[in-house]
Amino acid sequence: MGWDFTKDATKEDIVREASAGAIETKLIGNCLWSIRNGADGKYIRLALIRSQRGFEYGYKSMCESMHPFYYSCPLKFLDAVPAANLEWREGVKRYWARNGAAVSINERR
Repeated sequence: MGWDFTKDATKEDIVREASAGAIETKLIGNCLWSIRNGADGKYIRLALIRSQRGFEYGYKSMCESMHPFYYSCPLKFLDAVPAANLEWREGVKRYWARNGAAVSINERR
């Protein structure tokens, strides 16, 4: 799936758009993680957000089964959704084992 850009959209506009229909969301940097309902049950989706000159902000959606190579997904999301990619989930756990304390401190600011 490609990028969806919206002319003159702010990051907040894109977060709102990409969050529509989600059960739960968490924005970490430019990664908007969400739990969603699908035909086969709940799944984890990443909306990767970025800006592009001439359009402002947009996003690219990826689900867990695609192994998005981003690992900042909240650990509690893993408990809430059946596994679709065990290798990716191990990457998420390693990410939080290495970065959990530093991320928690930064989120408080």
